[in-house]
Amino acid sequence: MLDAGSLFTFDGPIEQRARELLKQNLSPSQRDQYDRHRYFDVIGNSTGRRYRIHQAYQMNVEELSPAGKRARLLCFTPQGHLPICDVMLAQKIALECCELDALAVANTILSEPRRWTYVTPP
Repeated sequence: MLDAGSLFTFDGPIEQRARELLKQNLSPSQRDQYDRHRYFDVIGNSTGRRYRIHQAYQMNVEELSPAGKRARLLCFTPQGHLPICDVMLAQKIALECCELDALAVANTILSEPRRWTYVTPP
């Protein structure tokens, strides 16, 4: 039987290996950011926008404004039950290599509720 608590642990051997793989694929500045804050910034390959990937399973990618503030939250993940660091690595690769494809499938929320728009069916 699957223990639901095991899905969210960050210290098991599988997660440790995933963390090592993630760190091997981060630049020195991204690695430093991750070690200090449990997030790192990436630049999208198509638009040049900056994104911040947080260590979380949902709504963990922020698109940052030119001023460095959150413009919107994004949620896109690979399929399957993966260690959180594998999810973060997949998100990093997607934004750095095929940003527009990642954005096309991402769920998004604008950062400020007053800016949320709702579409009313005709």
